[in-house]
Amino acid sequence: MAAQDYKVLIVDDHMVMRTLVKNFCVAMGFRHMDFASDGAEALHLLKNQDIDLVLMDWNMPGMSGLEVVKTARQDKAFDSVAFVMITAEAERDYVLKALEAGVVSYITKPFSQVDFEKKMKGVIAWLREHKKDRPWRNG
Repeated sequence: MAAQDYKVLIVDDHMVMRTLVKNFCVAMGFRHMDFASDGAEALHLLKNQDIDLVLMDWNMPGMSGLEVVKTARQDKAFDSVAFVMITAEAERDYVLKALEAGVVSYITKPFSQVDFEKKMKGVIAWLREHKKDRPWRNG
């Protein structure tokens, strides 16, 4: 399955960052995207839509990206969702906390299109291993 076969949720409290990530996703071939500006909205969308991949900031008002991952990973329904943290938090402890919580990849801001694509190739490989084809993707 290719990028266009997956539904992406982009979560960041800054519209500029959501737009940048969206543009990078489009350049890679992702076509099905939704957006949230905070963790609570992200969890709501996760529960009510067929999301494959969540690209999320760590620092957001209310519920942090890490809290979203921890909450989602408690529910087996989200075992095959790839969570990617996109954050300015570059310290090793943050990366380890995110990986322990269940993120598939970690992208440190600022990042380039090339950096993004390198990380996302690994994420797509992870999705191929963990996802089954769904009928909506065939249209």
